Amino acid sequence: MDVAKQILQPNLKALVDAGAKWIQVDEPALTTKPDEVPFFVDAFNECTAGLPCKLSLHVCFSDYRLLYPHILEMKNCSQLALEFANRDDEKRSAYDQLKLLNEFGDRREVGLGVADVHVDEIESSELIKNRIEYASKILGDPARIYVNPDCGLRTRSWDVVYEKLTNIVKGAQLARHSFA
Repeated sequence: MDVAKQILQPNLKALVDAGAKWIQVDEPALTTKPDEVPFFVDAFNECTAGLPCKLSLHVCFSDYRLLYPHILEMKNCSQLALEFANRDDEKRSAYDQLKLLNEFGDRREVGLGVADVHVDEIESSELIKNRIEYASKILGDPARIYVNPDCGLRTRSWDVVYEKLTNIVKGAQLARHSFA
């Protein structure tokens, strides 16, 4: 907790003081030690207490079932940014973990991972649209979905990054039109 109070909280406050309106906290492998999830929740609450900005949590490489019910106690976290695309198949089965939010009454926004950051293959905008539509049916409200890559794209070339991000935008536009 000392790290949360004395290091993370002042740094997050400095970001807000510098103009940040939205801060994403990244804890990629949170469930690798499931017994530490409650401690993480307490640390998140401590380091984000009183910050006047939107806060989200990015988690990947995880079995999201291990987060619940603990993360329901996270205060000030309005979005969960989660990875799904790298585990997806033709049945959209990776996205079934979104059902956890409904099961636990978690109404937060979802940063929906729609592009796999581990491969150079470029997902088509139609595939991304389908992933968004599938997730929307599970969550029941497309307005809760923000699309993003599964994680950072730093291991991909600039050309691949550009194409993936371009298709994410196109896929989101196609999905938006289908919801209208």
